[in-house]
Amino acid sequence: MPLLEVRNLNISFRGPKGPIKVVSELDLTIPEGSFFGLAGESGSGKSLTALSIMGILPQGAVARGSIKFQGRELFTLPPEEMRSLRGKEVSMIFQEPMTSLNPVLKVGYQIREAIEAHFTIKREEADRRVVELLKAVKIPLPEVRMKDYPHQLSGGMRQRVMIAMAISCNPALLIADEPTTALDVTIEAQILELIDGLRAERKMAVLLITHDLGIIAEHAETVGVMYAGRMVELAPVREIFEAPKHPYTIGLLESLPRRRGEPLKPIPGAVPPPWALPPGCKFSDRCRYMIPACQTEEPLLRTITPGHLARCIRSEELNWKP
Repeated sequence: MPLLEVRNLNISFRGPKGPIKVVSELDLTIPEGSFFGLAGESGSGKSLTALSIMGILPQGAVARGSIKFQGRELFTLPPEEMRSLRGKEVSMIFQEPMTSLNPVLKVGYQIREAIEAHFTIKREEADRRVVELLKAVKIPLPEVRMKDYPHQLSGGMRQRVMIAMAISCNPALLIADEPTTALDVTIEAQILELIDGLRAERKMAVLLITHDLGIIAEHAETVGVMYAGRMVELAPVREIFEAPKHPYTIGLLESLPRRRGEPLKPIPGAVPPPWALPPGCKFSDRCRYMIPACQTEEPLLRTITPGHLARCIRSEELNWKP
């Protein structure tokens, strides 16, 4: 039984002319202890997918389908059980820690609060646990730093505090939503190494959400690529980088920096809004491989080779090489 199994997930918002679907028929599976990367441009539905797993979708959003965690259907879980599961068995790190941490409370208090929300524990024991967690995320002088306010810490330190809070109850699944967006490249690498190390040490699964395939290449085992609310490609990380089978994935790979002085190749155009998607394949208006048949019917996500799925009628013809 997989740790997390999402089937036929659809997320919609109310619009003036009816529901506007922002995530469509999404499937994904995350085994225990694995590292799953979910990639795509802003507006592709990655974060909404994560919020639906956590059960904290924004007001006005409606989710349908099935999300099973350790065999339990989350959509039918009573609210009190969902609150117990959230933070204890499934945790989430958000991309901007300054908006997630309370600016007027010391960071040690906020981590202790996360522990006390799920366990009956004495304050002295909880404080010892806070120090252990700060050590685990490699914050120096944890006994001192736990008494700091968020504004007294650097961006990288604040993100480490968020990670400490997220792992405080030893979750089975850690969702990291663009956890390094506001950090410089050096700190970004340290944070990702830290998350991957904690995953291996604690045997927890990680769902990493990012727009950067380069990050995924170094850490993830399996990659899902989303576009306009749809999963357009799903494969082991090596296959995604060596033999991509969807034009959008190819576009993302070509936009990565390669050799010094070599110009980048951006994908033309922009992700269309969910109320103005093109007919047929939703990437057709930006795709250099487009043929008339692409604009008549939306392709299904189908198996190209064992374990490698793509949503493109020309997948077998694509022979892109890095």
